[in-house]
Amino acid sequence: HGARHEEAQAAESRREALIEQRKALGPLTERVQRAENAALPLGDECPSIERERQMALELRAADEALAAWLEATLKLEGCGHEPVRRSAKALLINATELKLRAQLDEALAMTRERRQLALSGVYIDEATEELRKVDAASAKAVEAEAPFLMGIEVVSKRELEATIAKCEKAVTGLQVAVDEATARLTPKFEEVRQYAQGEAQQLKRNVARLREQQAHLEDAAEKLRLLRLDTESRKRSRAAEGSEDTKAAEAAPPAKVARRGELKLALVFDWAATLQT
Repeated sequence: HGARHEEAQAAESRREALIEQRKALGPLTERVQRAENAALPLGDECPSIERERQMALELRAADEALAAWLEATLKLEGCGHEPVRRSAKALLINATELKLRAQLDEALAMTRERRQLALSGVYIDEATEELRKVDAASAKAVEAEAPFLMGIEVVSKRELEATIAKCEKAVTGLQVAVDEATARLTPKFEEVRQYAQGEAQQLKRNVARLREQQAHLEDAAEKLRLLRLDTESRKRSRAAEGSEDTKAAEAAPPAKVARRGELKLALVFDWAATLQT
């Protein structure tokens, strides 16, 4: 009974997924057509940078949406529920007859250099913003480490521990900034590496600028590694010093403490001597 119930639930889930795929085909077709229209040549008119970027982003979004739709529908076609399989196959035939993939591939091929130029400009702006955050976090980490860099050695234990804690916090902030920038920018750096630059001088300049930004991020990651090593080394040294202090305190002879009566008698003698003078 349990197995049958699970199978019925799975079949219902696939049926609902198929309905969603069928509903999505109409909007997807419109999206591909809009992207195709945005890619049409403008004759003698020189398109603005903003318009070219919009065109490139629309084509990319349409390509990703179509790929996701096809993948999900093919998965339904390969499921074990025969009615869903037949319906998914018919849906794929319908999409093929609409020539969505062929239309989009033609638009992508026709605008390859224009898209590369536009997208590389978008990526430069994104990298500039991400690196600004990385540099700000790096500056905080260097500032936190300044007392050690300036050779300050004679500080109290409390000040030393507070400075190490500040360094640790700043290094953590830099780690977050570097990780986020790496996650967002690495796929774009990899994409740009595949660009066929041809004779477009601006595209060549954009690609060169992105390589510089990638090197900048790699330098920041290396700085982070060194800062973390320094901070961990200082923490270990301080922990070792604390252990030595504890051992020394335990090894020291106990201080002699006067009994209450002896202390009281000493005070009386001091008072009497004062009176005589």
